[in-house]
Amino acid sequence: KKHVSRKLKSSWRKHIDTSEIDTFLEQQRQDERIGQTADQPDSELFSEERKPGKPKTTLRELRQKQFSETPKSLLPLKNTSKVRDPIVKRNVKQSIPAKQGGGIFRPQRKRPLCRKNVCDLTMQEDMWNDESGGVPKSLQSEWIDKEQVLHTLRHSGKPLVKQPGKIVTGKEKAAASNLPHQGTSYNPAIDDYLELKNQAVEEERSIRKRQAHFDRVVTNMFAKEDPAERRVRQFKELTEGLIEAQDRDSDAEQDEGTGANSEPVKAKRKTTKAHKSLAKRRKEFQEAQERHQLKVELKKIMEINRLTEIGNEVQNAE
Repeated sequence: KKHVSRKLKSSWRKHIDTSEIDTFLEQQRQDERIGQTADQPDSELFSEERKPGKPKTTLRELRQKQFSETPKSLLPLKNTSKVRDPIVKRNVKQSIPAKQGGGIFRPQRKRPLCRKNVCDLTMQEDMWNDESGGVPKSLQSEWIDKEQVLHTLRHSGKPLVKQPGKIVTGKEKAAASNLPHQGTSYNPAIDDYLELKNQAVEEERSIRKRQAHFDRVVTNMFAKEDPAERRVRQFKELTEGLIEAQDRDSDAEQDEGTGANSEPVKAKRKTTKAHKSLAKRRKEFQEAQERHQLKVELKKIMEINRLTEIGNEVQNAE
């Protein structure tokens, strides 16, 4: 509590912390009983750190030790019995040198012997000038089939891959390209230039003709329908038979009675079919005009190309 009564001695003893005084008195009592720190010798106050006789085994050394030990998976297979196997023939045979020396015979791994005719072989032939294609001379005979040659080479250590029929076997001899003279011009002749230009013009003309054919046969055959026209057609199809048609006579009489008071008749709007036919005629006229313009331009180009010929003809005529 923060505010307590300290009127009596009992309340003072109850609410005052005397732990520091008790600690000091206890320390003073211990000093009188045992002695102070200055009175005690150093051997009682301090102790030397003892070093271990063997260095501590590191984790790397433990792992290296585990490599030499028998794996845990093979421990059940290990024979721990002290009784010898009564069947002597089942014991592991030891060679004579091991018995004489008294040690354990450990057979060494056999290394492949290097034959002189194989290891001492040096490349003395040019493999790029080999006309046989890798087939030795002993197998180059008309009496030996190709499949037999492939089989023999496959099991002799020098396999020969059988090429498909599409690939040309043997060397491909291509004629060397004849380079032009250093002073020769690389510009084409005028006749070759005109022939190439006429060929390009004819090709472009055929492409445009084909495009016009596709537009006439395919594109224009399928008429496009506006969303408003589609809604009107769908409404007409869905309401067919629901709305009863009125008699034509009553409609005619009603039209005569209201004809005098009605507003002036407006011009009828063109139907979709009329619009399509008009657009089609406009498109055909425009295409015809473009074709005519193209012919005129091509004729101009051909006349320009013939200027040299015309000049030569005029000179010859003079």
